[in-house]
Amino acid sequence: MFNKRVYYKLFSFLLFLQVGMLLVYFSINVKTVGEMGSGLVLVGIYFLISIGVFTYLLRSNRLYVKFDVFILFLLIAWLIFRITVDKQDTSYLKDQIIGTAGGVLFFLTLGWTMSISLSELLKFVERNPKLVRRILLILITMMGFFYIDIFLSLKMRLRDDVFLLSDVNGAYQRPGNFSTIIFIILTSLVFTYNSVCYFYNASAFKRLLVNSIYITIAIIAMLNAQMMGSNNSFLMVGGIAFISLVMQGVIYSSKSKVIYGAGSNIRSLLFNRYFMKKTLFMCIFTFLILSVLSIILISFSDFDFSKTRFSGYGSGNNDSILSRLDIIKNNFLVQFSDSPLFGNYNVDVETTGNGTYPHSALLFSLTHTGVIGFSLAVIFFYRSFRGILIADKKLYSDRISIIEKPISILYFCIIIYVFLIANLATVLLWAVLWFSIGFLTFLIRFKNNESS
Repeated sequence: MFNKRVYYKLFSFLLFLQVGMLLVYFSINVKTVGEMGSGLVLVGIYFLISIGVFTYLLRSNRLYVKFDVFILFLLIAWLIFRITVDKQDTSYLKDQIIGTAGGVLFFLTLGWTMSISLSELLKFVERNPKLVRRILLILITMMGFFYIDIFLSLKMRLRDDVFLLSDVNGAYQRPGNFSTIIFIILTSLVFTYNSVCYFYNASAFKRLLVNSIYITIAIIAMLNAQMMGSNNSFLMVGGIAFISLVMQGVIYSSKSKVIYGAGSNIRSLLFNRYFMKKTLFMCIFTFLILSVLSIILISFSDFDFSKTRFSGYGSGNNDSILSRLDIIKNNFLVQFSDSPLFGNYNVDVETTGNGTYPHSALLFSLTHTGVIGFSLAVIFFYRSFRGILIADKKLYSDRISIIEKPISILYFCIIIYVFLIANLATVLLWAVLWFSIGFLTFLIRFKNNESS
């Protein structure tokens, strides 16, 4: 058995490789927006590294899988059945289940493997918080270079008339999703770094520096999203950054430190009167500060926001939002009435036209998987989201680390925001939604045998 020092070094090396492979793969596919996907070898290396981490952890830990996973696989089995019967297209089935563009199992597994590795890193905190901070800072820096490299690459392809790439060809969703997924991982790393600094008495300057880097990366990521024409990624990055900054303002106070160390459960903390008042105040304060900073930044940079897709390229209207609302208004009842109990995965083609399905995860599940699929989805989402706030004794040691509580609250807020966007603008098998479920919801965990 390795001693602790050797294990820390080995695990750190594997974690850097794991994140690095994912970054390079996503970077290649974001920079080549408008072209076919590439870099599958990197995905293979990522999963080989993940299998290595997984296998090593099994040697000294127990694997616990929550009951929610059983419900999840019932839902996936129903999806496979409906797609097979209704579409009768094996290539479409592959794309929807294991494809790298939006396959539900592919992105769930990406989320699970990354979540397991970062959870293992948290086990080092009490013994060596300085090491954890160092590892997190290196990973954050890597992601910063990832976004800068993408920005410089995309900037070369900008059109002169509007803030958009010249050859996107409508293929912005996949790279936009990839950029959003990396930002979710980055937010987790930044929040964890700042929590370790705060609760383990590191300098406040370190938190200020990392937050400055984080805000800069968020701005770059939002610019990247608009260059690709992805309003979805733009809203996701902006919303998640806002949530992270608000939660930091709420949590990093002397009173919060006492509350988090008092042994109260995570759910009661979230609905604590002090917590709710502080959250409302920080939402208003953060919104005002970011609004002022945005106005100053736009003024000094001479950036013409009216040339972006989010502003409708100067028209004042956002056609993507209006078109989605029109589709729901005109097509939902027609498609749902076709087969309300069992659903029909080809219903849009057979009724209102190819691609005219509701851009809403739950409404899509009603029209395409029926009441059966919708019920499975609702039960799974409710149980998995609720599970973030409940310390399952099979999945956690009896004494939850002080930083796991604020991290769980952040994860809950992010997954709720992701779910909200999924129901306003996307479909059930949205890559970001399923990655977030794998990464944020604690469905699979390792627990040290010694603490069992």
